[in-house]
Parts: sequence; structure tokens; C-alpha cells
Amino acid sequence: MHSSLGGDGSGALSFEQEMQAYGMQAEIGLKVVSAGLGGADGPRWARGVESEIEEAIGQGTRLCQQIASLKPFRCHFSILRAHLLLTQSQVKACRAILKKEINSLNTAYSSSIAYTCYFTYISALLSSASSQTSDYSGALSALERVQSIAHSRGDTQISTLALSIRLQVLMRAGLWDIVGETCELAEASLGMMFEDQDRQRVDAAADESEPTPSSSSTDPTPLFLYMKIHVLMLSILYHTRTSSSKSASLRLTALHDILDSDALESFPSGVLQVTLTAGPDFCLNVTHPRILYELAFLVSGVCKRDVVGRKPKRKIFVREGLGVCDEVEKLVTMSLFSGVHEARAVERGLNKIRADGLCELVSICIMRSEFDEAEESLNNLVAHTRTTNLFQSYSPQIALLSAYFAHALGQTSRALDCYRSAAYLDRSSEDGFVRLAARVGEVVLRIGQGDEESEEEVQAVTVQVIKECKVYGAQFEPIAGILEAILAREIIEIKKSLKSALELVTRSLDNHLRALILALMANMYLLTASDHAQMMLKTCQQLASGLGAPEDKSNELVNGGTVVGNVPLGLWSSIVEREKSQRLNGRRN
Repeated sequence: MHSSLGGDGSGALSFEQEMQAYGMQAEIGLKVVSAGLGGADGPRWARGVESEIEEAIGQGTRLCQQIASLKPFRCHFSILRAHLLLTQSQVKACRAILKKEINSLNTAYSSSIAYTCYFTYISALLSSASSQTSDYSGALSALERVQSIAHSRGDTQISTLALSIRLQVLMRAGLWDIVGETCELAEASLGMMFEDQDRQRVDAAADESEPTPSSSSTDPTPLFLYMKIHVLMLSILYHTRTSSSKSASLRLTALHDILDSDALESFPSGVLQVTLTAGPDFCLNVTHPRILYELAFLVSGVCKRDVVGRKPKRKIFVREGLGVCDEVEKLVTMSLFSGVHEARAVERGLNKIRADGLCELVSICIMRSEFDEAEESLNNLVAHTRTTNLFQSYSPQIALLSAYFAHALGQTSRALDCYRSAAYLDRSSEDGFVRLAARVGEVVLRIGQGDEESEEEVQAVTVQVIKECKVYGAQFEPIAGILEAILAREIIEIKKSLKSALELVTRSLDNHLRALILALMANMYLLTASDHAQMMLKTCQQLASGLGAPEDKSNELVNGGTVVGNVPLGLWSSIVEREKSQRLNGRRN
């Protein structure tokens, strides 16, 4: 590049070739910078590469401004400058450049350049730095403009892609009130329908908002399959969050069908060429298929909330996913144009999926009272996050899991310290899930300790936690109901709160929490409805024994052998049932 542009042969290139050479020089330089090889600490051959990129972009921009036939390519150099600013964490300047280019777009620019500019701008709006947060409203507005342009130009695949990205942005922003409607619209645009009532609601919304996509948007192209996988994963997480287990299971089945059909083989390197109605093809970097493959196991495990039984599906999916992560012989195929930065991004994504899988396995083992496996998995999680430089990111989760583990073993002092540490470490996160879960655990632990001196303080904190649980959504609403029942003074209020919580956990198939609620409700009905209470106690015993049942029935020793399941809950329900029988028979201890 240097010899072609600055050597004795200068002038041998045409204006268009010279412009292309400057663009290639800037792109190669960006690969070097994104790999972390630039700056004063980089190798000697790479020092000063930033200034060379700036010069190449400047020269290319000058050519595009001077030569009328090259003016449409000026946008390309602005995008390169924006990428350079992103690598330098200058998010605000990057957004300003791209916004200026978007405002100057006209019909002279090809669809490929226009979409590239818009999607780069959206990526910049979703990026964050120390002094700049993600601009979700700006990203949603830009996506609406992309959909409008795609509709006007007949690029239905791009329109559907914008709708799929909109769904992801809404979930990142926590705008859950409109996520459900967007899920249904995205599924309908991809030709997926799961319920008749959803079809009616989607059709009504589509008639009001935008025209129905043509059949070309639902053709089995690589981009179509990619969007289908993404939308299904996001939809599964949304319905799991809202405790709609049936809707989540339907979409999980559809996801497995797509993955079983080798859909990931249609884009093995994570790069897609999208054919547009006019102009050159649009090149799109998408989530690497290896990440999607391993992520599917994790999503499947999260979707299955039930941990009762000898072989709960939730644990099976998580274990299989961790096994896939350990298959080092499976090489990751990268695109020919991918650099070190892209390869590191895929590696980091796979490391995060393994860390999330280990977190899920620890929680499952604690709920099933499989403490040896829980301790081993927790140690593996700490070792993995330290090895991959993810410990700081996962320290809130590790502290919370350590608190659950200590709480289950009766180590109340350590559990209380870990709960408070987890809440402190997660104090600045946008989601706040770990912080709220840690506060719930701390409140429950302090209530169980029954310290009369701090009773008023605990009640005040519990009231605040209940409010936060209700604001967060369906995941914590059953917890709020249980805490309200604990604070209530009248039996009618207690029963009402517990009944509401029981309906939510039954709908989400969360049998671990259901066993606890049944135990609390049975205690309320012992004297007034003994038959109803006995039925609840038997169900509670069955769930308690299933929370840790061995995979092989022959390993379960009944007479004097190993006790399995949730021992405290099973023992309590048996004692209560025995006392009830004694009262009915007129006997006293």
C-alpha cells in the first residue's frame, strides 16, 4: 500500500484505484488497532499506525470530495473514521460523524452504503464509554428509519432485520411493556405463529403500523434462518421472565427444530451476504454460529424452571451445554476478512457462556441439595472466571451463589456477609437482578434468625424489598407475595398473598418455590381444613423428595441409607402431618 500510494510510481493509479487503496490502508490499520497492537506500547512495526489511518482517511475523503464520480464513496471513509473513534472510546464524536452522514444521505447513495451507515450508527448508539451511556431511544428511532427505507426500496429482509434488532434493543433497555408486542410482530414477520389469539393480535397491530412483509422475507435464506434463531431465543427469555412456561416451551421446540435442521451451517463463519433489490450486496457480520449453538443449551436450561425429578431437563441441558464448551477439538471457523479482534470477541463470548452455564449448574445443585456437586461447580466457576479475566464481571453472581450455598448449609453468618457483598458489587448494574436477589436473601435470612432487637429494622427493609420485587416483574412477584404473607397479621391477607404467589409459580413450573409455598399454606389450613392441609403436605413431601432424587433408582437407599432431597422441608412436613394425625385420633404428646 505504501509503495503504491507514496512511491515513485505515484500517478500510476487511477482516481478510483487510489481511493480504494486509501480505503484498504485504513481498514488494515483498523485491524491492527482493534487487535490491541497500536499505541506506544505496541510492537515497533505498529507504532504510529493511528496517524497513518487518519492520513489515509483524510486523503480518501479529499479524493471523494474533488471527484464527482467518487462522492457517493465519501460515506465509506466517514464510517472508517467512526470505527477508529470507537476503538479510541470517543463514542460521542463517533455518533456525531455518523449522524452527519445519515442526514446527508440521498438517492445517489446505494442501498448497501445507506444500510451500512445506519447500522454502524445504531451500533455506536448502543455502545457505551466512561462518559457516554447507551442511547436506546436514538437507536429505536434509527431502526424505524431503516425499516421505512427498506420498505420503500423493497428490501424486506433488511426490514425484518431491523425489527429483530428492535426487539433486542427493547430488552436491553428494559422496556418490557412493549417487548411482548414486538416479539409477536417479529415472529409474524418471520412466518412463525404459535397460538390463534396471537395471530389475531399481530394481524391487528400489523394493519395499523406497517404493511405485511412479502413472502421473500420468509424464504429460507441464511439471514432468515439467523433472524429466526435470534428472535426465538429472545422470545423464550421474555416468556420465561413473564412466567409463561407454555409459550416458552412452544418456542423452545421450534428453536430445537431449526437447529436440528443444520441451519447454522448456512453461515459457518458468521458473515452473511444479503442480496438487495438494487446495487451491490450488503455484507453483514452476525453472531458466530458456534456462539449460537452453545447459547441454545443455556437458553434451554433457563427455559426449563423445574428441578424436581431424577433427570430434570433443566440440569440435562446445562450439563450438555458445558460438555459442548469443553469440546476443544471443535475448531471455530472465522471469515477470511476477520481479524484478531473478531476472534477474541468469539472467544470471550464462549467463555461467558461457559461461566453462565456454571452459574446455572451451581444454582440447580443447591436447589436439589446436591451440595458436593454444587461446591465443585462453584470452584470451577471461580477458576474459570479468573483464568479468562471475567472474575470482576461475575463477582456479584459468585458472591450470591456463595450466599445461597452457605445459607443452605446453615452457615448463617457467612451467608449474611455474602448476601451483602453481592448487593454491593451489583450496585451500579443496569439490570439489578443480583442486587435484588441478594437483598431478598438477606431479608429472609434475618427473618429466620428471629432477632427481636432488630425486628423493626427488618420489617422496614422487608417492606422496601417487597416494593422493589413488584416493580421488577413476574420473576420476583411470588417472592413479594411470600414476604407480604410473613408481614401480614390477618389470616385472610396471609392466605390471599400465598394463593397469588402459588398461582404464579404453578404457571411458571417452579416446583422448588412451589414446595415452600405449599408448606406455608398447609400450616394455615391445619385447624380449619385438615383434608386440604393433608393434601398440601403430601404434595410438599413429594416435591421435597424429588429435589435431589438420584438418577438411578438403585442408588437410593431407603433403610438406613443416604437421605436425598430437601431434608429440612421433608422432615418438617412429616412432623406436621404426624401431629395432625395425633390430634385427629385424640392423642397428645
